[in-house]
Formats: sequence, structure tokens, C-alpha cells
Amino acid sequence: MTQLHQTKNTKRIFAVSDLHIGAPYSGWKRDIGLVKEGIRIADEVVLCGDIFEGTWGLIPLHERISTAKRQLEDMVKEARTYGTKIHLIFGNHEVPLIKGGSPEGAPYLEVSKAVLEIAREYPEVIEFHDKGWVKIGDTVFTHGHLQTGFYEMVPSLPVQVVELPLNIMLPGYAGDRIIFPREKAHIQLHKAFAEEPELQGKTVSHVVSGHRHAPTPVKGVKPKGDLKLGGELLNFHDLGAAIWARPALFQPIMMTQDAEGKTIDIIGKERFTGAGHVR
Repeated sequence: MTQLHQTKNTKRIFAVSDLHIGAPYSGWKRDIGLVKEGIRIADEVVLCGDIFEGTWGLIPLHERISTAKRQLEDMVKEARTYGTKIHLIFGNHEVPLIKGGSPEGAPYLEVSKAVLEIAREYPEVIEFHDKGWVKIGDTVFTHGHLQTGFYEMVPSLPVQVVELPLNIMLPGYAGDRIIFPREKAHIQLHKAFAEEPELQGKTVSHVVSGHRHAPTPVKGVKPKGDLKLGGELLNFHDLGAAIWARPALFQPIMMTQDAEGKTIDIIGKERFTGAGHVR
């Protein structure tokens, strides 16, 4: 087993969101290499939702299923080779939020079912978090749609055709200013986790999320107001999305934590090299 990880006293955590593997507007084929690089370097990897595409029917369902399975199997292979643990969280494109619930037999859920079948084959590598978030050290990782309540219905095919150019051109601006305003999203994330029973009395310094397709600076942002969890002022990190026409919107991060779980460094994709190390 090859080890490219940090020392015994530190741990690297790689977080990525919104690859949308299988969506016609996604740049995942361009960006998947960086994700695998993160898996090789990190001790733990958090897939923060909308990694796989269930809802966009412009690409046939069987193709989305086979592509999702193949890509996850490749991630598992890398993780097993380098001794990396993968945390899997689903987003609204894997299990859409639909008021009134969603039928178990809905076609778009077949992608999620296929992904979970693979995850169950490798419990020593993949941990699925059905509560929609995971805390590692002083950081909570999530997709964000459950906490913010931003609903997204599965669009009809005609609507998808109309929305396709908007998904290519507007992510980032639309996510930040119109559809999912940053400040509102951060307030709602804080409220949800402040009320989360499992986090009571726990110190949280960072919240890492996706969903909005609008990345923050690598080091994150501190919102207006006194938003704290466990007495610590929060720093929010939005991971952006893989949009083929907008490569700058894709902003995975690598966090380094000390032996006590305190985040001591955060770097972005510009710091990666092709040699499996960071500058």
C-alpha cells in the first residue's frame, strides 16, 4: 500500500461537491482527475453530494447508472491503494427534495441505488452518511440542501432543454445572488446545525458545503453576525461545481487537521501537482 499522507500528528481531508457525473452541463470529465489526486493524497475524502447525476434525463438513465458505478469503482480502487477513507453524502440530484416525498420506484433514484450497492461492497473504504452530514475534527461537511430547504423538483425533459444553457452560463452568479443567496444560506446552515442534537456541546469552526455552485475563497468566509457553534466563530466554505464552460467554479479544498482535530491549513486546487504532492 502506497502512503502519500501526512504525518501521524496530522490528517488531510479532501472535500469535493457537485461533480454531477452524468449531467450534460458538467465538466466532471475534466475535473475527475483532480478528485482522484485528492483521494491519493488525503487520509479522508468527503464527497459532499451531487457527485452523481440522477435527475437530468437528457442523458439516458442506463448511461448515468453505468457511468456513476464505473467512476465510484475507480475512486474505490484509488482509495484502497492509498489507504484513504471515503465519506459519501447524497445531494438533491441523487435524492431530490420533493414536497410530499418521492416514490421508491422513481427512475432517478436508480442512480443512487446503484451507487449504494457499490458502497455496501466496500464498507472498509466507504461510509455513507444518510443524515446528510459528517463531522470530522472541528469541521462539518454537508451538501446543504437539507439544512437550507432549497427545493429542486425533477424537471420535465422540455424544461431541461430550456434550462441547459442557464445551467452552463449562470452558475456562480445565479447561485450567489439570485437562487441561493450566500448570506441566507449560511444563516440557515448555522441554524440547522445549532439545533442538531448530535452537535450539542461540540466545537465547530468550519462548515463545508456544496449545492450553490458558487465557490467561496479557499480559506472560506466569515458571515455577517455572530454565528458560532460551540463558542467558535464559524468559517463557511462553498465548494462550487464542475461546470464544463466555467472551470473556475470548481473549488475542492484540502484541509489539514492536527492531532486534536483543529484545522491548521486549507489549500485549493491551484496548490495540487500531478506528482501526488502539494507545493
